[in-house]
Amino acid sequence: MKAGQLAALRLFYFTAFAALGVYVPIMPRWLEARGVTGLALGIIAACMPVMGLFAPIAFGVMADALSWRGWLLRLASVGALGTMLLLALLVRQGVPPFAALIGCFYLFALFRSPMVQIADLVALEAGGDGYGRQRLYGSLGFMVAAFAAGRFVDARDALMMPLVVAGCLGAALVSALFVAGRATPPSRNVRPSERAAAGSSPFLPDLQPGQWLFFAAAFAWALGHSAYDLCYVLVVRDIVPGDAAGGALWALGVLVEIALLLGSERIFAMFPPDRLLAVAAGAASVRWLAISAAETLPALAVAQPLHALSFGLAWLAFLRLVREDAAPERLGTYQGAFSTSCALGATCGVLTWSHVYRSVGGASMFRLAAVASVVATLFAALYARARAGWRERTLSVAGN
Repeated sequence: MKAGQLAALRLFYFTAFAALGVYVPIMPRWLEARGVTGLALGIIAACMPVMGLFAPIAFGVMADALSWRGWLLRLASVGALGTMLLLALLVRQGVPPFAALIGCFYLFALFRSPMVQIADLVALEAGGDGYGRQRLYGSLGFMVAAFAAGRFVDARDALMMPLVVAGCLGAALVSALFVAGRATPPSRNVRPSERAAAGSSPFLPDLQPGQWLFFAAAFAWALGHSAYDLCYVLVVRDIVPGDAAGGALWALGVLVEIALLLGSERIFAMFPPDRLLAVAAGAASVRWLAISAAETLPALAVAQPLHALSFGLAWLAFLRLVREDAAPERLGTYQGAFSTSCALGATCGVLTWSHVYRSVGGASMFRLAAVASVVATLFAALYARARAGWRERTLSVAGN
């Protein structure tokens, strides 16, 4: 990848995640200020994971079939930007009907969902071993935006949140204009005997026995993590009144994640990604238990560095496994299937955690999230064991 395109990709990561850094912590409180609470809030908050069930796989198939990269980034960016501007226009005229809010948020999610997916695909094809160095710009953008949003974005102001998010998405669109429109995925010369040994399906060729455990781990991991995405700022507000503490804690977690991304190549050089995935899922369960027991701001702050493992390390391990286990000509489709698995888990979580939080409180909710992460750890460990077996068999067939 040329230097200019690499810089454009890094800027895209920064600005696209900056939009999320404003949207994720502010959106629940923005909806509450518009009178949307409880189940209604959960239905709207589910827009990202629900659209993640369909958009990633559709965009992944297009990426494989047409070799589209930059064009898909531009399409998704235009759609997300336009929808957020539409939301701003609607709220400027008063509180929109609930149906209008649902339509705007779900249409926004339809376009925003594949933005990072396609950027990841570009980064993986440019050199998967350096993916962490590119991805850290996204974490940096999220951290800066989350920290600033907690201090300067007032959820009570109807226009502020959608306009700030739209500004970030506009910058992402500009950077996407400089990413190559098309790319030719690398081809891997694989003997027919290897394909036969691996097994195949019309949707995902080379799907191995036991590889479903990878997607099951993604589902359970996303289920547990969605409790944090949806309700963490609400739990923080229960302990520390005001909005500033929630944004600062989000920023702290992402700051430690950036430090991990900087050293990710050394970590993955020493340990296989399937085992690191199990470690990351286990760290998530510890993190949720620590949050459930926290009663002060310092206690919450002590738990935040685990974000580097529960999200940063987990995401890098998932993407490394996607790159290593997918046939290159099906990389987009395989990545889309992974994203869909995550979205299914997050959808179940978003529709559940808000109600659990309202019913039994944040402590009990995070204890249940820890159970989900324990299940993810089990699936990841079983997947690592199965993966070692079929990789050994595939290499044996290849040697013959």
